[in-house]
Amino acid sequence: QNAVSEGPWTLPAISSIMTGVSPLVHLATEVRSAFPKGLPVLAEYMRKDGYKTAGIGHNPHLVDRFYRGFQFYRFFPQPRPIGVGEFVIRRTFPRWRKVDHSTAALTTKAIRWINTNRKRDFFMWLHYFDPHMPYTPPGSFLPERKPSPRIGKKYQHSVIHTLRAGLFVPTTSEREWIKELYLSEVQYVDDQIGRLMNELKKKQIYDRSLIILTSDHGEEFWEHGGFEHAHTVYNELLRVPLIIKLPEFSHKGRMEPLVPTSAILPTLLDLCGIRSGPHAFSSSSLVSLWNFDDPLFKEEPVISTGQLYFDKKFSLQFNGMKYIRNHVTNREELYDLRSDPSEQVSFAGHDPEKLEEMRSFLREKQRGALGLQSRYHIQGPVQIELTPADLEMLRSLGYVQ
Repeated sequence: QNAVSEGPWTLPAISSIMTGVSPLVHLATEVRSAFPKGLPVLAEYMRKDGYKTAGIGHNPHLVDRFYRGFQFYRFFPQPRPIGVGEFVIRRTFPRWRKVDHSTAALTTKAIRWINTNRKRDFFMWLHYFDPHMPYTPPGSFLPERKPSPRIGKKYQHSVIHTLRAGLFVPTTSEREWIKELYLSEVQYVDDQIGRLMNELKKKQIYDRSLIILTSDHGEEFWEHGGFEHAHTVYNELLRVPLIIKLPEFSHKGRMEPLVPTSAILPTLLDLCGIRSGPHAFSSSSLVSLWNFDDPLFKEEPVISTGQLYFDKKFSLQFNGMKYIRNHVTNREELYDLRSDPSEQVSFAGHDPEKLEEMRSFLREKQRGALGLQSRYHIQGPVQIELTPADLEMLRSLGYVQ
């Protein structure tokens, strides 16, 4: 119940999940960031060990970055330039060649692939875009009350640019309605996950499957005066669910230790008996947590970084404390999450000893990151070229101007 994402938006967060290393190592924190070629990803480990591999999902940042190791990889939307003839046909027939990549459609694609490959060991990564802007839940999941007049039944991407610019300021009631739309999308995704789990049970492979459910980041609803994600390193963006169902294991319960999402990869490899070499990751496997009589898991500081908007910041959490430092100004914040879980009152100026302790943890994490960069021959950030079609798609989603 104390899982923390290492990035406040998709690219740095998923990069850490798929590689087991911190954003301080992989450096994939910008819209144009290229993924380091020498850094192995989860699917490569699984495929090398004999698993059939598939990646299915919807997110523009994942379309062409994480296909390594996947024998089947279908991520949407697929940007591509179109000719004049196709443009005319699309204007005349809007649904021509339109691919359905809704949450329900992705679930259907995943079920079909599983049905084809269920008789052999397989690894599947299923990535839903929902819950995510635009908040457009299906009608059956919409809130029952009357929608806000200025927003309607769907909260579109077109609003986010005016909101970030301060040109659209929702009222308290409108903010509540926006969050209700978001929670309706959460219910929609939950329904589709249930549909997938039921299918696994029908095919009699649920009990013997290892299933991990998590999210790449959270969402802010004005807890710190802002909205959406990618702009801060407060915990409304970093705290995420992490549910692990072990094969043939009936015990249920909540784990208290603070864990980073980069621990998912070493945990999965550990559970599958796949060797990776010593000191290959930023985080340790979580397997020792299931030794209920004498848990051997040692909680470590968790660092998150890689904002897309505004000044870049480091966040470090450990022992119930939260430390934030601005990359540009070096301004520091310090919170006691046990008494102030909403991170509203910083006491950075009142406890120099605790502040220096958290600084020391950050320096230690930075040194460890340099060692892993050397191991994987990462010499600095690398960028990819985005096509006009890529840029137009990202602009429509609010990621670039």
